[in-house]
Amino acid sequence: MRASTSALTAMRPLQYQKRLRLHAARDRMLNNGLDAPSAAFEVGYGSASRFSREYKRLFGQPPVTDVKARRLADSARPASNNRADHSVPVVGNPSFID
Repeated sequence: MRASTSALTAMRPLQYQKRLRLHAARDRMLNNGLDAPSAAFEVGYGSASRFSREYKRLFGQPPVTDVKARRLADSARPASNNRADHSVPVVGNPSFID
């Protein structure tokens, strides 16, 4: 499985799974109004600080800053384009990450 996942995604399975979870957490914060610790827990992180650290590594800023910036950018778009769909399915066992 590792070879086929790596061939499709150019990353190891655990890296791919982490990326999916971080995108799913971002989606929950943007579209469902969850705070960072709640979104982290929903996608399988047991530690909010670890989630924030990994989120910043992937997206370049902490969760709160990123979500505020994305909401501001979305509100500046024309009404027909306001809702950005950032959904990414969560795969695997969410409790596996911590």
